[in-house]
Amino acid sequence: MQAQRGGHGNAGFLSLDEDLRAELSLSDEQVEQLEVLREEMCTRMGDLQEGSEAGEGDRRAARRGLHREMKASLAEILTEEQLAQLRSMRDERREAHRDAMENVDHKAMRAALREYKQTTVRPVMLEQRSELDQYLTEDDQTLLANIRSLVQIEREEAKANRQERRQQRQERMDNSERGRRGQRGDMQQERGERSRRAHAGRGAKGPQWMDEYPEEWAALQELAQRYDSEITGLLDDLEDEREQWRTEEETIRNNYLPADMQRPERNGEGLCPNLREDMRSAREERHKIHFLLMDPNGGFNMDEEAASEEPSLKASTYPNPAVNQTTLSFTQEQEAAVRIELRDESGGVVQTISRETYSPGEHKLDIDLSNLQNGTYYLTLTGVGGTESVKLVVVK
Repeated sequence: MQAQRGGHGNAGFLSLDEDLRAELSLSDEQVEQLEVLREEMCTRMGDLQEGSEAGEGDRRAARRGLHREMKASLAEILTEEQLAQLRSMRDERREAHRDAMENVDHKAMRAALREYKQTTVRPVMLEQRSELDQYLTEDDQTLLANIRSLVQIEREEAKANRQERRQQRQERMDNSERGRRGQRGDMQQERGERSRRAHAGRGAKGPQWMDEYPEEWAALQELAQRYDSEITGLLDDLEDEREQWRTEEETIRNNYLPADMQRPERNGEGLCPNLREDMRSAREERHKIHFLLMDPNGGFNMDEEAASEEPSLKASTYPNPAVNQTTLSFTQEQEAAVRIELRDESGGVVQTISRETYSPGEHKLDIDLSNLQNGTYYLTLTGVGGTESVKLVVVK
């Protein structure tokens, strides 16, 4: 529940301006209680932000728990009438926000931002990133190359999952038994998922694989700390350019957003000054890791997904149907890591066949099927060239 106009922070509903106090008819005692609650929650959110030993998934769960506590505390301070009014105001703002954002050409806005970054920002950043290699050891450069391949694999898997979800939603929409009412529910669900994805995209750009691969993430943090002075110096040399890029990117966004949806200039103040400073430090660390991960040869781009809709991974198996063994043949256009998994008909992973870096060209792998029961399986290959799935029938 948020009382702050236009706000959407963890404790945003505790930031009360004079107009809102008047609309809710808050007493002086309620205002004082809300201020005490705000300070307490800011402190706890700051402690949570500093808890770097916890994974991002654990922190999200803890933030949800804090949010529930805030709502319960708010219910003890405000009257039922005030809570109902607050909910009504929140719902009105959300509906107005959805209506306004539905008219925004998000695809064109993303394309304009992508073109700007590719033509203006990326060449300068790549040139600056190439200066860092003179300080990196050979082992550290190899480690970065391996992590880049891992990121590409995770990115392609996320892309394949999104495509699968879109297909499933379309199938539900096409199911006549659901009727118009069910279709409306699917549309609302899709809109909510779009909103959540957009919100996640606007946040700190930490890799989604940081929880699944904590060792790699920890290695990146350690590298960023080890070369902190060199990275900081190189980024500081571009301070003026980076400020200009931020301004021009904001202008591009505002060209597509309605006037009342455009981002106001930040004045440096916030609901929780201690939390804002912690978040700024975390963003700076992630930006340094982003810079570290850049491929100075231009072969890796953290800012956008693989553009090709047609996978450059091609695969087949022989024999198929098979009894105790089959040979997987696949080709790819560039040297990159490929994850190969055997999945059952429901999509569950039966076995991870390989997770290695392969050279360009054709490769063959003999796969043992002796422990499998009769049935239908799928060999899935995920790499920088996309995701390829091959149906395999086992008959004994």
